[in-house]
Amino acid sequence: MKLNKKVSSVEDIADEMTEELGNRKEIIDMISKLFPDADFSDPSWGILEQAGYSVEFNIPEENNITEIMLHIRGDETSIEVIREIHDNTSWTAIDEEIIDFNNSPDKGLKEWQNARDLLIKEVSTRKKKWYEFWK
Repeated sequence: MKLNKKVSSVEDIADEMTEELGNRKEIIDMISKLFPDADFSDPSWGILEQAGYSVEFNIPEENNITEIMLHIRGDETSIEVIREIHDNTSWTAIDEEIIDFNNSPDKGLKEWQNARDLLIKEVSTRKKKWYEFWK
């Protein structure tokens, strides 16, 4: 998302504050320039697979695109993809809140990893089989 005004929280973002990122081809060209390994054989769903992480780029077909969605799976090194896009475009990165690259940009990832680890711990300490969830 590209904003024409600096905001400190997602709640402060109004529709009139968003600027056009470009059309699909322009966005794909920019991402491909930054990440030559990205696969856009399906222009609506690009994929970047690297050791330790993968990023899927969901890009709408509209002409005046104001936001794209990144689906990120993997370790902490995946944050560098978001940082690289941010540093080269000045787009704002949001993960439930605005990502601050100067102060714990991996906060959302760490919160998700903690929740995942708690769930795995809870499931692994249960006495019943996974398929006995109703008991």
